[in-house]
Amino acid sequence: MRWGITLMHNQKEIVWMGLHPVLFFTRAEARIYIREHFGWFKTRKDLKAPPHNWRMPKPVKVSITIMETEDGNLS
Repeated sequence: MRWGITLMHNQKEIVWMGLHPVLFFTRAEARIYIREHFGWFKTRKDLKAPPHNWRMPKPVKVSITIMETEDGNLS
């Protein structure tokens, strides 16, 4: 079990950096990352208001399953 970050609170998509999901061992690590990389959201009242309605990202528990496909690739 790891922690990820979701930008939209009603979606299940987590933040990715390139081809890799941004994952953490603890919720505290995820909160520090959010504060350092998304802290500027708090100062942008224009983005909190419609039509954007952005909110601070939230840490979420993530379970990862790696499966081998029939052709031997991982997915």
